[in-house]
Amino acid sequence: MKRWTDGDWRAAALAWARQQCLRVGRSVAGEPDQFHIRPWSTVFRIPTSGGNVYLKAVPTGLAHEVRLTQWLADRFPDRTLGVLAADAERGLMLLPDGGRRLRDVGTDLRGWERLVGEYAQLQLLVAPYAPELLALGVPDRRLVRLPDALAGVLPAPELAITRYAALCSELAAVGLPETIQMDDLHDGNVFVDGDRLQVFDWGDASIAHPFVSLGMILTTVAQAWKLPRHDAAVGRVRDAYLEPFRGFAAPATLRSAAALAERVAPTVRILAWQLAHEGAPPEDQTGELGETLDELIDEQRSALEVRSR
Repeated sequence: MKRWTDGDWRAAALAWARQQCLRVGRSVAGEPDQFHIRPWSTVFRIPTSGGNVYLKAVPTGLAHEVRLTQWLADRFPDRTLGVLAADAERGLMLLPDGGRRLRDVGTDLRGWERLVGEYAQLQLLVAPYAPELLALGVPDRRLVRLPDALAGVLPAPELAITRYAALCSELAAVGLPETIQMDDLHDGNVFVDGDRLQVFDWGDASIAHPFVSLGMILTTVAQAWKLPRHDAAVGRVRDAYLEPFRGFAAPATLRSAAALAERVAPTVRILAWQLAHEGAPPEDQTGELGETLDELIDEQRSALEVRSR
């Protein structure tokens, strides 16, 4: 992660942030705190005359996050975090303080039901713009592309690819629109501002089947409430997410599609992992900062052996 601690890079990035603060009527009022350093991003907290702002930087291969975040903020300001300034070529964003995260505030299961329902509504609103987002460089993880992508990841040709392709075809046949989805939607990536819930951190986002997001959501809920993954309460959160999609299929069909999507999703996460670690040295690709590539591959193989519930 030397790229984020290089003195020249830090000086240039912070100079850009100071200029953008002045442009929006703020002046820097203290030393920046680089509190987040990962292979795929770094974040500085910068005190200003108008409160804290946050400078986020991503590598060139993830510059689509800057364009996507700006695009969402322009079109859906009530649902996503705003952007004070952005430079996609340099991979820089200046963001306002979004307030407290859902993880810090806490919520009950009804709060989760509301969150996932609003997220599903956002996905449906964005769906007609999927071609526009692909043109902005948002990764293309549509179902038709995933079998070949998995074949490129597995160390040797496997029968699993044929099984995986069949799952993708079955899921596509349900007829849901492919749209924006984020693999990393959990309670640490949602700000609470009064009655508003604002999603942020779109680094793992892609254009894919909408239900690919469900695995992380439901796992987070189960862990937060110390519930079995297939507990009825977790199922109610799933159903709240599925509700906005009822115009496309019956509830039972949507539940079956959700189960299929969870079996398909590990490949989407594999591709996000590869993109996030592109060019990173081996020591930055260990399990200390999340799942390893081998773990994700094993998860995908295991998912292909499990029957849909």
